[in-house]
Amino acid sequence: MNGDILLACGLLLSTASQLRIGSLPIGPGELCLVAWLGLRVPALMLQRRLSFSPAFRRMGVFWLCLSLSLALGTLTGLTKGEDYDPSWFLHDLMAYPLLAVVACMMVIGPQAAERLQRVAGMATDMGIVSLCLLLALGAGIVTIPGMDPWFWERFRGWSDNPNQLAVLTLGLVLIALHVVETAQTLGRWLRGMICLVLAIWVGRLSQSDGCTFAMIGAAMIFIAVKLRVWLFLQQPKRALRSSAAWIAVFSLPFVVAAGVPLMLSSPDTATTLAASLEKGGGKYASQEAELRFALWRQALRRGLESAMLGLGPGPHLQMPSEIAADHVAGLDQRDNMQSPTQGAAANYEAHNTPLDLLTQGGLILVIAFFWLLFVALRGVYDGRYAGLTAMLCGLTLFSLTGLIVRHPLVWFAIAICLVFGDRAAPGTAGGQSLAGPVQMSNKMAIARAKRRKA
Repeated sequence: MNGDILLACGLLLSTASQLRIGSLPIGPGELCLVAWLGLRVPALMLQRRLSFSPAFRRMGVFWLCLSLSLALGTLTGLTKGEDYDPSWFLHDLMAYPLLAVVACMMVIGPQAAERLQRVAGMATDMGIVSLCLLLALGAGIVTIPGMDPWFWERFRGWSDNPNQLAVLTLGLVLIALHVVETAQTLGRWLRGMICLVLAIWVGRLSQSDGCTFAMIGAAMIFIAVKLRVWLFLQQPKRALRSSAAWIAVFSLPFVVAAGVPLMLSSPDTATTLAASLEKGGGKYASQEAELRFALWRQALRRGLESAMLGLGPGPHLQMPSEIAADHVAGLDQRDNMQSPTQGAAANYEAHNTPLDLLTQGGLILVIAFFWLLFVALRGVYDGRYAGLTAMLCGLTLFSLTGLIVRHPLVWFAIAICLVFGDRAAPGTAGGQSLAGPVQMSNKMAIARAKRRKA
């Protein structure tokens, strides 16, 4: 239980970069994760028989591919005479091994699903406290010496930049959604809902467009998967849910038919609604889109230059001239915010996970990453876990606007999806759900009963 608390604390504090020790990439989140490993690894070593689950094997295959592809990319970069920024190169060399060990330790051992479910519940409970503290920090009710919770008009809390806070809030929203779906008591359901609302609130304060649209996409996918589950419920006690789902499906064409003429009659309504969801009312949307497309084109070009083998750890793009000019003028720096500086070595990211992985590890790493996501998504979708399906899809959407593979929260989400997917797979020893929303169908239940009798 103490290990679960340490893991939950490590996940929540992993983005608290303003609380790190000086200029070192070590803070309370990293210390909690290392302490959790210090308890977890000896406990596993004391077990006589340690079986490797499919989730562990898949996680191990991905990290093996990442290690080999980064090594090959580094050799390619040295052969081509690539200039590396030492600080960011070492940053990735320190981050990836820690994440690999943490991710594999999450899914190994017996009862991994129950353990990660407990951690998810603890993360939402602690998330309520941390989010309330962040809101008090932003309002000036609570002050921490040497910490500025605002980056201009964007809220960043105890992170260096608002995008790190967006990762935390999006992760809490998706974890809370799963906790609410699988809650077996009213208290757990209420705490999950409180964390969900607070995380959405703080996420909107960060003004991260990627976080906002990932939340919306995850909510739509959650509703769609939930309707799919309810449409074919055969248990008598679930007749009301099934009927409501069929009513919603049959009424959808009429809602669309009534809404389309309204939207066509006032086309500015949709534009205004979309602009209200973007930071600054959408007035910077075109400039940011141009910058992102320029970075993405540069990332593709760098990938082709490396023969799709990558260039090793660290960022490999040149900083756009507009951002470099803002840095020189001091318009993009504030207090202790850490960001790349213009130099001889390329040290800027594409702000797109597939493209950043392409520049680091090449096409092999990109394929391995999407393979892992697909395997995890297939497992939870077949197991009818609407919350976990929405979790993976939301993170995938967010990955198109930033590099997310260095965040422990992301690997916790992938780990819990892998172990729950294994648990729901027919014919496995753990193919039994933890809570009500993932009930097996009558045919599968009958087949399982026959196997047990045999």
